[in-house]
Amino acid sequence: MSSLPSELQIGAAQEQGSRKEQQDYFAVTEQEHKRGFLAVLADGMGGHPGSGNASVIAVNTFVKRYNEEIAKNIDIQKALGHALTAANQAVFEANQRINANMGTTLVASVVQGKRFYWLSVGDSSLYLYTKGKLTKINKTHSYGAEIQAKIDAGVLTREEASLDQKKRNMLTSYLGLEEIPKIDFSENYYQLELGNKILLCSDGLDNALNQAEIEDCLRREMMSPEKCDKLMANALGKKRPNQDNITLVLLELEPKTSTTITPSGSGFTELRGKTGTSRRPLKFFQKKWFLPISLVLLLLVLLVGGGIFVYKEKIYSLWKKMISDNRGDSFPSANGTKTDEKQENVSEFSDNCDNSLGLREIQEVLKEKEYYQDDLDGDWGTNTKTAVKEYQTAKGIEPPTGDLNQETCKSLLEDYEKLLKSLVPQHTTDQPF
Repeated sequence: MSSLPSELQIGAAQEQGSRKEQQDYFAVTEQEHKRGFLAVLADGMGGHPGSGNASVIAVNTFVKRYNEEIAKNIDIQKALGHALTAANQAVFEANQRINANMGTTLVASVVQGKRFYWLSVGDSSLYLYTKGKLTKINKTHSYGAEIQAKIDAGVLTREEASLDQKKRNMLTSYLGLEEIPKIDFSENYYQLELGNKILLCSDGLDNALNQAEIEDCLRREMMSPEKCDKLMANALGKKRPNQDNITLVLLELEPKTSTTITPSGSGFTELRGKTGTSRRPLKFFQKKWFLPISLVLLLLVLLVGGGIFVYKEKIYSLWKKMISDNRGDSFPSANGTKTDEKQENVSEFSDNCDNSLGLREIQEVLKEKEYYQDDLDGDWGTNTKTAVKEYQTAKGIEPPTGDLNQETCKSLLEDYEKLLKSLVPQHTTDQPF
């Protein structure tokens, strides 16, 4: 039996943006048809030490546990829930082992025939395109989104909410805590129809393109990988000064005669990061595998003709062997260290912070404590340096130069953790799974 629903097209793309590290990670898995086709995406929380690794740990653990659960004939929605719990536990335990504070979002979907299941935590998005309209179907677990929901419900006025706007980007739920505060999920499967499209993406895409721009691209007459490349080009074309990592996975249910998987370009396999630190969803996407992969693709062309690629059982078995040989069974190390490249600081503005905080997190602390005398800078500018100097003076950190040093970074990290804990609600209800 074919492992993919016969009408399912898949595309994906990933770029690093202007960040020094790729903290997004994703996987799409080829399963037996009864298990469904799983796509999962995670976005490490910017500025947190090891958060790029948090997304890797979360996705790998999620996929492994999901496969184990489905092998036991457990219901798909429950299998997703158990996989999420395992992924959170893995990140939490990694935090305990290395005394870290890493975290990650996660969004996952399963398409089984024409049934669609999903769950999400954090601010990564899940969109459903149906009847020409794009709808975001999962909730955004951020302080700003929840404040806006209260405004829309009439619980808060805009004047009351404006007092809290400086906290709007902070997450209220993510993986890496002892328990996940909030989980959004489908209580039952959604029945897909031909023409429906499912888009998973990190907030780097949402922040660059509005919903109408995404919708316009999805309705174009293109193959799924081409649409992903177009979305990426449009997002990067905005030339935003602090462009976050962008990752997207597109699943499209199309008529059976046009069923394709095109493993070429940034749409599926050649996930081009701007630097060598960009993480790939599968480790065999490296230069040393270029020739064998090219040969496989050539064989696919010869098998099918016309430039249309489909999975064949023997071809996919070869791909699985290549993946297994190069990946092994182990997960990446919890501390994020690579043996073949220098570990870079997350901080883009000082070599002294040693992976403590990113610009956004430092500014959140300084805003919360009202150290800004003028408007917030878009980057590491004069106003932020002045605010740091005020912060150092208040904390008794010598000398109060406005430059970051180890003592300042440690203090900012402690204050950021306190601020984050004050925003995350206490877990008072049972997990839904």
